[in-house]
Amino acid sequence: IYQRSQSGESLATFDITESLNLEVLNDGSIPPVVIESATSRGNRQYWLGSHSNTERGKEQINSYHLFATEVNGTDANAQLTVIGDYVDLFAAMEDWSEGYDYNFKRAKERGERTTNPNGFKIEGFTLSPNRQRAYIGLRTPLVPPNNRTNALLVQILDFETWFNNGSPQGIPTFGAPILFDLQGLGIRGMECNTNGCVIIAGAIDDTEEFALYTWSGRPEDAPILRNVDI
Repeated sequence: IYQRSQSGESLATFDITESLNLEVLNDGSIPPVVIESATSRGNRQYWLGSHSNTERGKEQINSYHLFATEVNGTDANAQLTVIGDYVDLFAAMEDWSEGYDYNFKRAKERGERTTNPNGFKIEGFTLSPNRQRAYIGLRTPLVPPNNRTNALLVQILDFETWFNNGSPQGIPTFGAPILFDLQGLGIRGMECNTNGCVIIAGAIDDTEEFALYTWSGRPEDAPILRNVDI
């Protein structure tokens, strides 16, 4: 935990390794969860792993985690508690993706790099403005498969009801895919509040190309490109 209003060292740190269902390698090392996105509501934070291969296409065994934490207290007296740890999200997304011919599973089985248009990597995660849905923004793949130009947003309906304070009931319910024309860029970060959403779009490879969009948070609306240099 850091002080918001001034720079400096952390006020408190927490090791949550034992609270997550992490795999340990034969040499005793623990591969990272690779958290690319997080969002919060009140004193609860939701954290989402990248669910991706490495940049070279190798499997990252501990990247498949969705968990929550809660912070109580302030400054150095704050306490952090882990709330749940769900590891089956990618399997559920795989099944959902087949209905739209996105076939997320193929990207993993073929060892696709995350920087390829047909790879797979999560880099955005936020609650919708009405706080009823969770939006998962993908850096890759771009869709549809026959013309990979649009960024993909996956929505989990009634997210907090499904998450059930860390004890999810069955698989999540997904809404229809939301496609954004971000001029060939993927979703690299996003956040919503009750007024709407901000989306950071970026190149799917390692080139330095970024753009800032605002979005109403309503699936039927398109994002609006903002004239800022980031």
